[in-house]
Amino acid sequence: MVRSFNAATRGLWEVLAHEPAFRWMVFATILVVAGIIFFQTSRAENIALLTMIFAVLGLELINSVFERFLDFL
Repeated sequence: MVRSFNAATRGLWEVLAHEPAFRWMVFATILVVAGIIFFQTSRAENIALLTMIFAVLGLELINSVFERFLDFL
């Protein structure tokens, strides 16, 4: 389990180092989370926002993998 966590952490740092679009999305995520903390939002709104954030970041990671793979081909 520790090896899996280490591999995931290395992959995340790799994406942050080489993908400018992902860095912008992480910056936007920080702003949205700050907005959640600053403004009073309901639990349902928080769940919806966090679900969308993780969905977008996950899809961007998948997109990055496809781009790298196609560049390799």
